[in-house]
Amino acid sequence: MKKVSIIIPFYNCEYVDQAILSVLNQTYQNIELIVVNDGSTSYTEKIYPFLHHINLYIEKTNGGTGSALNKGIEYATGEYFAWLSADDIYAPDKIEKQLKYMESVAADICHTAYSLIDENDHVLTPSIGKHFEDRLSFLNQLKQGNFVNGSTIMMKMDVLDQIGVFNESLLYTQDYDLWLRILRQYSFSYLDEPLIQYRVHEEMGTKRFGNEMEEEITFVQQQHHLHVEMMILKELIQSNIGKGGDCMTVLLDARTSQNASFENSINVPLTAGPVLTGIVGLNTTGAAGAVTTQFGGTVSIQPRPGFVGVTGITINIYRGEDPTGTLVYSATENLNVPLETGPEPAITIVSFEGSDYQVADPDDLLIYSMYVQSSIDGGDNTLNRVGPESFNARVYDYNS
Repeated sequence: MKKVSIIIPFYNCEYVDQAILSVLNQTYQNIELIVVNDGSTSYTEKIYPFLHHINLYIEKTNGGTGSALNKGIEYATGEYFAWLSADDIYAPDKIEKQLKYMESVAADICHTAYSLIDENDHVLTPSIGKHFEDRLSFLNQLKQGNFVNGSTIMMKMDVLDQIGVFNESLLYTQDYDLWLRILRQYSFSYLDEPLIQYRVHEEMGTKRFGNEMEEEITFVQQQHHLHVEMMILKELIQSNIGKGGDCMTVLLDARTSQNASFENSINVPLTAGPVLTGIVGLNTTGAAGAVTTQFGGTVSIQPRPGFVGVTGITINIYRGEDPTGTLVYSATENLNVPLETGPEPAITIVSFEGSDYQVADPDDLLIYSMYVQSSIDGGDNTLNRVGPESFNARVYDYNS
């Protein structure tokens, strides 16, 4: 029997005893229950009666749901990961049914339908969930917002090994961010049966922090926008081929501008004004129409000795040879350099990737340039570019 590690992150939740009991009452036996107390000041006494039945109980300082889940994952020994919010309840056969289904369809990650209950366990809605006919429909819906309930999830631990764990800086959307990252390599399976009860109550985060959640949702969507659009484009191409179309993707050209190949191979102060660090010319001869360029790169920066405070770098990519061209990408990485940096300040490697979609009627030579500058007013000479440093681009022709 495969072991399933179930993690319950707990913070001042009066329903935690019901969540724990629902895990202990599972029909599937090979379960590892990990409860992570994320600095709670209330209701901790509701955990005490179950301590002899919990496989691992962890207490930590408050850091948010993502940090609590990551702490549990750090100690988990199961082949599968599942998560139960402290105010929700598993159906008794949740793990058994979901694992059996996942094995039957060779799924790496799976979510299920769920029902809504109130503070008194009364069922408000018997079943919520939606089956999508294909990955394209799933992507288009998740692009709009997160409909995957975290407590319904089960996934192989291998997925987290490949993708990484929850982003602890996100206090409300750590799950949404992880789903979007997982989609780059995996597809979600769906079991259309309500196997958890999702509790609606006045103390739940969606009611207490609605405005903050909306801001964070927008941030996550912006962070993943280019990746999601590229995945959708890929599915559209595959869909057209599957329907008998002659759509194909043609790589027209790929180039790299390698400014510095090794660490500490250059030592160039970062200035307030834009400095050219990479330029590529892509051959688009023979393109049937609009083309799409994917680009990425790396800049390595190091605080100058003796500097303390906030500084940072802005990376701009232009379609053209200089900043008079079309700005197609901009990213900023800020650093807070502490007083104690040691004898040698740490090097930060800033990586980026982006796309320039549907460039109509390109010239035979499509030029992209990369410029960097300080992101902070008065930030001249607070950082050095030290290498490695590179800029690469690939141009594709999608025609049908």
